[in-house]
Amino acid sequence: MPGMVHNDSLIIDRLGGNSVLAKMFGISSQAVSKWRKHGIPKPSRMYLELASPEAFSSECTAERRTDREVPHVALERRQHAVSQEAV
Repeated sequence: MPGMVHNDSLIIDRLGGNSVLAKMFGISSQAVSKWRKHGIPKPSRMYLELASPEAFSSECTAERRTDREVPHVALERRQHAVSQEAV
């Protein structure tokens, strides 16, 4: 069906979104966008489950996500802010 979104879309949001995951894996944001429709590829999903198990918890919802729950997101945001200041 057109417009279908895979359950992994919520996980992508919990981890910081397309651009954060694209940078993490060295791929384009458009490639991560395809994961929202087709699911996160198994090797990438296995890595993410080990690196950020809290993002896969049924207790964690996108509305409740904070930088404390996903520490690498806070680090990514700080690094991005610093790099933007240098420009």
